[in-house]
Amino acid sequence: MRAGVRIVLAGALVTLLLLALPRSAEWYGLRLERVPNAVFLGGLLGLAFGLLRAGRPRWAPAYGPLVLALLVVWLAVVPLPPAQVAVPLAALASAAILAGYGELAGRTLRAARPAGLRPVTALALAALGALAGSGVDAALLSADTPPFGWAVLVAVGSICLLARPAVPAGLVAVLAIPPLLLGTQVLATGTTWSPYASITEASGSEGPIRLTLDGAPVPPLREAEPLVRSDPLAAVPFDQASGGHPPRVLILGAGAGNEVALALARGAHQVDAVEVDPALVQFGRRRHPGQPYADSRVSVHVTDPRTFLERADPGARYDLILLSARIAGAKLPGVPTPGSSYTLTAEALTQARTVLSPSGVLAVSYDSTEPLLVGRIDATVTRAFGHPPCVYDQATGTPLILTVRARPGQPDSCPSPGGQVRTLTSPSGTGSDTSPVTDDRPALSRHGVPWSWTTWAALALVTVAGVAMTVFAPPHRRRPIRARVRQGCALADRVCGGAAAWLLGVVAASWASRTFGSTWMVASVVLAVALAVVVAGLVVAAFLGRPRGPLASQTGRPNPPGPDPATSAGLAILGVLLGGCLAYGLPVLGTAAGFGAAGVLVASAAGIRLLSYRRRAAATRPRTRIPMPV
Repeated sequence: MRAGVRIVLAGALVTLLLLALPRSAEWYGLRLERVPNAVFLGGLLGLAFGLLRAGRPRWAPAYGPLVLALLVVWLAVVPLPPAQVAVPLAALASAAILAGYGELAGRTLRAARPAGLRPVTALALAALGALAGSGVDAALLSADTPPFGWAVLVAVGSICLLARPAVPAGLVAVLAIPPLLLGTQVLATGTTWSPYASITEASGSEGPIRLTLDGAPVPPLREAEPLVRSDPLAAVPFDQASGGHPPRVLILGAGAGNEVALALARGAHQVDAVEVDPALVQFGRRRHPGQPYADSRVSVHVTDPRTFLERADPGARYDLILLSARIAGAKLPGVPTPGSSYTLTAEALTQARTVLSPSGVLAVSYDSTEPLLVGRIDATVTRAFGHPPCVYDQATGTPLILTVRARPGQPDSCPSPGGQVRTLTSPSGTGSDTSPVTDDRPALSRHGVPWSWTTWAALALVTVAGVAMTVFAPPHRRRPIRARVRQGCALADRVCGGAAAWLLGVVAASWASRTFGSTWMVASVVLAVALAVVVAGLVVAAFLGRPRGPLASQTGRPNPPGPDPATSAGLAILGVLLGGCLAYGLPVLGTAAGFGAAGVLVASAAGIRLLSYRRRAAATRPRTRIPMPV
């Protein structure tokens, strides 16, 4: 296989793994709310490590496929420990897997120069492979492919990349383990896979139909009467709208159809059910006992709830708009902060107010009663409607619901439903100065603080590891410590550039999610555009060629070669890792903080490059010999 083809294949394979491993971990329920993308950060750290150590002349790096097989066996066969233990283990496994495949990709990049490829051309081919890998990932997602599909492609790509001159039989057996196990699991469990979640129906035929999303149980599927008996809080919004029988109802986050069934039972003439996950809607069509989605009064809209509000007919007037607890399962792009959504911001609720009838009611349902969380949702509703909402919770559980009427200035006498439903005091009515959730700062904390000590410790550990890898990069690992630090600082411009690029990418993804919807397709398109820009830039650089510059004119020699493409790629990945850590602050500090941090990083990269250029110019300047007197 030619060197250029191997580089493209390596880039595609690494990208496919980097995108699939965090998603697969979430499909199996491995997610920490305080460090939501721990598996992704671990994969970046491992990939950078593999690229930077790729120059060591040792045996082929087969430990990546081995750890991948062990991870699949653990997820598919072994009972998982609590998430606090399982997620760090999965992050370490992701780091080891990407380190192995990163080392393999680094060796293909280092082989580019002997094959006659310039370093910038090798990097362009690797970026082109990454673009192809993201396209394959998007195609698999669009087909609702289970993890078995990714495992097959990774196994085939690994065999093609390792085939020099032949792949050992033991390694082929290791690569066959993930497809076999995952394929068997798909056939045995009957799980439905979508770009948003894995949906599994719980075993057993007695009682209501129960299902899990990403391994977490959700409310069972029930008809209206059993639903109200089991969850009296669900009837509160309907009791307050149009005398208990709202004619027109909009449900954002309709899920499998429980709220739709309740709206129909209350006599609704028209129900617009909005759900972003088509697999969940299809599950409700097949398995919901009340068959609400089959009713002619129901219109199903498979789209992002925020997008539906932005594009709703201005003449539409709903008597009840319900933001179901499904919205609480959403997450922000770039930094997948759980429980946060662009549908829960003040701007989105203001848009919802415009499509409410004068006597209509908006209800926000959430799955936590943390005091700070209640205060922030309350402040958000108050900013959008101009008066505080009514707040209710359930004495036997943690669900929360807020209701507010559309007509400004109308006193909200919060009726007490009685029973297990309690009426709480609105934080806005007590003079609380809790900040609302906005498009610019959409993070909605569940734990009382934007970052916990766990988040700080994890991000600090990853950052320190990345800095250490920059200082002890392979091109100078045999030099003294002082020389290593100096050389690492000289190469830090690539790290700063990668971090700035990732921060700007997160800002772009946030803008695209607000404009076009928080869907997997929007995220895939943003990633593809970013990779296409990188490819275009590298292709232009390769076409223009490397200028000889003033150093060549002074010394008669070409400029000294920079780091090899594997080292440059590894340092850029470390920058992406740093950017991923810094991006945790964007949903809390705002977009201006992201642009400011990116500007500082770009200025730092330019300053480092200028200092390095001047140092090289001084080192290569010809010295004038002064004749000694005789």
